[in-house]
Amino acid sequence: FDAASLVKRLRPHLPSDIFCYGAQKLVSSFNARKSCFGRRYEYLVPLESAAGAPGESVEDTVRNIASIWKEFEGTHWFHNFTKVSK
Repeated sequence: FDAASLVKRLRPHLPSDIFCYGAQKLVSSFNARKSCFGRRYEYLVPLESAAGAPGESVEDTVRNIASIWKEFEGTHWFHNFTKVSK
């Protein structure tokens, strides 16, 4: 299994807004929904979207954005976004 080669071959087939950083070989019994202990998400925001209000300093804009992103930090219960067990 050559993860780097797999990633290199996969990238041209992905939409422009999706990027694969790596790959990992797993056992066939692995189930991403049931077998994981947690997930880590990374959000990237284009710099253009960080433009502040007219007359607002860069420091104020950065401070405002940082306060919004604080809402995404930590552990969150996403039970409404998961498959309901029967």
